[in-house]
Parts: sequence; C-alpha cells; structure tokens
Amino acid sequence: MRKLTPISLIESPVGDVFDAALREVPRMDRVRFITHQSKPILLVDLTSCSPEEVIERLTEVQRIVTAQPRNSVLTLSDLTGAQFSRAAFSRMKEVAVLDWLYVKAGSACGCREPT
Repeated sequence: MRKLTPISLIESPVGDVFDAALREVPRMDRVRFITHQSKPILLVDLTSCSPEEVIERLTEVQRIVTAQPRNSVLTLSDLTGAQFSRAAFSRMKEVAVLDWLYVKAGSACGCREPT
C-alpha cells in the first residue's frame, strides 16, 4: 500500500480525508453514525461511488435504518461525484419507501443537475 503524504491528502465536504491521487474515499465506514450537537446522524457517504457501489451502500442504509426506532433517524447523504444508473435510482426509491417510517429528517449535499 502507498504511504500517504500530506500533499496527496484532501478533505471531502463531510470532513473525511482521502487520497487525492486515488480520487476515492476508503470503502470502510461509508455508512455510519456521526454525532452533531449530541444527536446521532446517519452519514451516507456516496462520494465517487459507481452505480454498483451506490446500490450496495443503499442496501446497507436500509439494514441500518430499519433497525432503529421509528421516526428517530436523521440522515445526511454526500452524493459528490457519485454515478447513478437507472438501477441505482430505482434502488434509491425503494429504500426511501421502505425507510420513511424510521427517518425523522434527511439532507443531501453534492447534488447537481446532469449535464
């Protein structure tokens, strides 16, 4: 594995540090709880994910969210550089329908119009 130098590291909008040369965040902990003002927030980090990885992460999101009490989950999704296919959008809609009873509020960053 390459040794990371301070020059090659950059910080994503959600504060994760990753290797700029690889242009990807390490795959571990892409879906995890963080704490803000003593409140747990489910961070869904989809930065630079392929459509297949988006589908995998959304399956993980569904598993985690449906294990929580109803109307209790706060979510923050970072979509910066994520790629979406028709299947990924379909999976996103499925997860939203299945999770809505558990999600109290959600927010997303890194969204942009397709070019």
